[in-house]
Amino acid sequence: MIKAAVLVVLLAFLCNATPVRIEGVAKAPVGHKLEYLAALWRHGDRAPSSAFKGDLYNQSYWDNGYGQLTNYGIEQQRQLGEWIFNRYVAELRFLPTHFDGKAIKIQSTYYNRTHESALYNLRGMYGDNITYDELDIFSIPGNETDVVGLPDFHCAYANTLSKETLKTKEVSAFVKKHQRVISEVGDAISFNASKVVLLWANLDPFVTEKKKGLRLAPQYEADYKEMREIYVRAIRFTYGLDIAPQNGLDWRYESVRMNAGGLLTRVYNDLKAKGSCNFLNQHKPSCKEDGIKDLKYRVFSMHDTNMLGLLNSFGFPEVDYDRNDNVELASSFFIELWRSQLTSQRYVKLIYRRNATEIFDVSNQISGCKSVGKGLGCSLESFLKRTEKFVIPDFDEYCATQFKEDSETTTVSE
Repeated sequence: MIKAAVLVVLLAFLCNATPVRIEGVAKAPVGHKLEYLAALWRHGDRAPSSAFKGDLYNQSYWDNGYGQLTNYGIEQQRQLGEWIFNRYVAELRFLPTHFDGKAIKIQSTYYNRTHESALYNLRGMYGDNITYDELDIFSIPGNETDVVGLPDFHCAYANTLSKETLKTKEVSAFVKKHQRVISEVGDAISFNASKVVLLWANLDPFVTEKKKGLRLAPQYEADYKEMREIYVRAIRFTYGLDIAPQNGLDWRYESVRMNAGGLLTRVYNDLKAKGSCNFLNQHKPSCKEDGIKDLKYRVFSMHDTNMLGLLNSFGFPEVDYDRNDNVELASSFFIELWRSQLTSQRYVKLIYRRNATEIFDVSNQISGCKSVGKGLGCSLESFLKRTEKFVIPDFDEYCATQFKEDSETTTVSE
């Protein structure tokens, strides 16, 4: 039944929309003005998160230590920053030519690799004289609730939901089938998979080394094919894919909201404010909150879990837009708010930059969005409406939610 439903979604996706590759110089449509930009990127290339028993490469092998950006990862973010400058400063002439702390607001998680990714990205835009003090990056401390960057680890309800996902019929059957390798991995890193995200996070050291073309110890090489299968399937499970509604929950909806709701709430509030704070009412108190009048660029420098959460909120057929795998290192997503100066109609364009050569305008592929015209985007009204179901009005209240199993299940449509 699930496979049939997935096939229907995939066919609709293929028939109704074709991805538009972005190439060459960006040009604003005549009479249209860019008013706001939000960007989310995954940190650049990094070393494995930790060592494991039988690891052939110790900490000294890696440029800057376990879990840190490699020199290549630093360069990836510089290059992404240069691309952002070319598109949004040089070509579209929207962002300032020099860093402006009122126009650009940056949030990262407390991990060093996300802080450094923001620093080197902005240096790619504005030069090497940019400092952390000037950027004023906002990060939520590790001992506080964090629904935007790290909900799975710093939000009680999200943590419970991730644990309960392991108990669903589909996931528990999968874990039972692959228990030998899952246990082998847990023993190798001395950390058991107590929730669904750890099924694939625990595999990170093995997958990272293999992606870099390195050989593993023989016992891991023998099991690597199965490791990859577990890795990819566990990513799908984390976002509710392949899990039927059960125990009173629409797992697809709850999992995506948990992983993307905090970030989408920030962007949703920005878009609503920008949409209502025009010349006539820009002096309203709500239009002065959070510096919304001066804000042009909201940046989130984060992780694969955040990128996957955002992508899965848009109703694409696969976990990474059009493929089943983790998102690439330094991949990025851009949400642009445009306004027609003739009609005053506002619309949203969505750009997915998987890497330097795969850059897609996916605006016409967002489920529940009403197109305002070929090559333009999704009407602001319909984008806000389809985003509302993921919004989390009160972060503390959400994280205090008690998990309840119910015999009746309500599904949430995309």
